[in-house]
Amino acid sequence: MVSALVIAILLAGIAGTVSVSTILDSESSDHQSVDRSWETHETIVIFRNDDIQPWYNQEEMRAVDQVFIDEEVPVTLGIIPKVAGENAITDDDETCSYLRSLESEYPDQFEMAIHGYTHEEQTDFYNGSEFGNVSITTQHEWLVAGEEIMHDCVDRPSQTFIPPMNTYDDNTVEVLVEEGYPIVSGGEWFTSAYYKEEAPFVKDGITHVPETQAFEDWSNADNDSDEVPFHDLETLTDSFDEAVEDNEPYVQMLHYQYFTSEDQLEMLRSLIEHMNATDDVTFMTLEQFGDGLESGDIEETDDGWRVLEPIEETVSETADDDSSQSITPNPWTEIRSVLF
Repeated sequence: MVSALVIAILLAGIAGTVSVSTILDSESSDHQSVDRSWETHETIVIFRNDDIQPWYNQEEMRAVDQVFIDEEVPVTLGIIPKVAGENAITDDDETCSYLRSLESEYPDQFEMAIHGYTHEEQTDFYNGSEFGNVSITTQHEWLVAGEEIMHDCVDRPSQTFIPPMNTYDDNTVEVLVEEGYPIVSGGEWFTSAYYKEEAPFVKDGITHVPETQAFEDWSNADNDSDEVPFHDLETLTDSFDEAVEDNEPYVQMLHYQYFTSEDQLEMLRSLIEHMNATDDVTFMTLEQFGDGLESGDIEETDDGWRVLEPIEETVSETADDDSSQSITPNPWTEIRSVLF
C-alpha cells in the first residue's frame, strides 16, 4: 500500500514539471512542444564525474565542467553529501550556489547525483566499500541523511546512486528500491564479479549501469602522492571503440580533482572529439538513460540502440523573477511525510 502511494506521489510530482531536451539547445522554449523521432545509435555515452565535495579543488572542478559546457556534452556529477562524516556539502555555500547555477543555466546537461554518504571505507567488502556488508538499517539511515543534505544544496537532485569505491550489495539495492531509485552506477569489474551479469542489466527492481572505463590509472597510483596518473588517450579511445563495436553503453568515469594541467583538460577534450567523430553515437546522463529505459524512449536492438529524440528530462520549473518564483513541489518531501 505504501509503495502504491509513493508511486502516486511521484507521478503527481512529475506531472508538475517541465520537459526539456537533452540536445543542449538553450533556445528550446518553455512549454513548447518538440517534435520527436526515433534515431538509431551504435552506442550511448555517459560521463560520470565523481567526488564533488566542499572546498576541494574548486578551480579544477570548474575547469572540467567548462570542457563539458564547451563541447555541449551532458555529465552526471557525483556529489558527496557529508565528506568524512564532518563536512557537509551545504557547509560550502559557494559550491552549492555554483551547482545550482549549473542546474539553472544548463538544466538538461548537469545531473546532480548522490555519491554515497561520507565516502569513507567502512568495510573490506570487495577490497573496500562504504555500503557493502553494512546492515540494511544503517544503509537506509545514511541514504536518507544524504538525501536531506542534497535537497538543501541543489534544486533538483536526481535519483541516481553512485556508491563510493564502486561497490554495493543486495542490502544497498533493497534500500534504493524502497527509496524510489531507478538506477545505480558502480564499477563494471564489481558487478561482473558480484552479480555475474553483463552490464547494463535490471535486477531486483533497479537498473545497474556501471562505469566502463576510468580516466585514472589506479594500478600505477602512488599511495603517498596526491597525484594519480591517467591512462593514455589511446587506451581510452580503444576502450570506447570496443564499446561501439559491441554496441554497449559506454560510461566514462573521471575525478575532476586530478585534472590539474591544461594538457589533462585537452586530453578530455580530445576523447570527446574522438567520440563525436564516431558515427551514430549519442550522449546522455545516467538519469536520462535510466528514465529512457523505464519509459520506453530507449530500446536496445540487435545492433545498437533506438532512442526517441530529443530525450526528455523533467526539471523543476522556475520563474525568471526570483521574487515571484513558482517552484514545482518536490515529490520527495511529500513521500517523506508519508513514510516518516
